[in-house]
Amino acid sequence: MTPVRVLLVEDNSFTRSTVAGALSAEGLSITAAVSSASDAMESARTLEFDCAVIDLHLGSGPTGIDVAHGLRKLQPRIGVVILTSYADPRLLSANTADLPSGSIYVVKNDIESTHELHEVVNRALSWEDSAKRPAPPSLPLTDIQVEVLALAAHGLT
Repeated sequence: MTPVRVLLVEDNSFTRSTVAGALSAEGLSITAAVSSASDAMESARTLEFDCAVIDLHLGSGPTGIDVAHGLRKLQPRIGVVILTSYADPRLLSANTADLPSGSIYVVKNDIESTHELHEVVNRALSWEDSAKRPAPPSLPLTDIQVEVLALAAHGLT
């Protein structure tokens, strides 16, 4: 049986190596582990993979959701996991795009084991065969309230 091939996109080098190690320990093959949106897109042009595990916040520039949409344009059948520390994608930006169809949004603190992360990847692989996945978690706040919280978190008054 061929191992699942994963493209990992994470800007923090420690988190990237930790997640890559966890996925490898579960028998998945890390096709590439990259730190930026541009590296992810270049990898998608030159490599084949089954699932992309992408951080939501990749620093300045495109978000992980933007990368997910770009990857799906190049490789339409891939599974997509957005693995993030943000409980609600609106905390990153009030104008965050919707997730690509069938994507799985997972908060890093909710993952308790490497096996659980492996299961998330497996669920993402079957996105075309499953019913529409639920929307990512959302705080019971309006977009304006989330924007004010995000600005305050960045030190603005």
